Amino acid sequence: TNSTHLKMFVKLVRYMEKRQITVVPFMGPFASVVYKAMNSEQKYAYIDETLKKLKENNISVWDLQNLKKINSSDCEFLDGDHGGEVTMMRILLYLYKKINDNEHPLKKFIKATDLEKNIKKYNGLSAIPNSDIYKNPEVDFLHLGCSKKNPQ
Repeated sequence: TNSTHLKMFVKLVRYMEKRQITVVPFMGPFASVVYKAMNSEQKYAYIDETLKKLKENNISVWDLQNLKKINSSDCEFLDGDHGGEVTMMRILLYLYKKINDNEHPLKKFIKATDLEKNIKKYNGLSAIPNSDIYKNPEVDFLHLGCSKKNPQ
């Protein structure tokens, strides 16, 4: 853990909290093969150490490293450590359902039914198809045999 960066992060969170800006820190998911490899190698122990130190500083971080926690799949990743738009919708939906405070901004500004509808429609894709941006169907970035058919 880089203590300078950790202190800067804690200071930034405190700065936002003092200004009544809601902060929802989370450790994002990794593709399953990356997550398994990271858990088997000691050199990645700094992640758990960082989460522990943040907790010691009274900063709650949602640990979503395991994509199974949010019901995502490797097919929704751009690469080993960057989930796509569908994965990000799954993160928002997960947080929406887990946060109990009905006055929390995630509860006030997110429509869970819209997230659920779009997750179901675009399940398995990393990006929501947009013909103005993407002329071709999405490719299987990780060559996993993922079906990348755009919904009609």
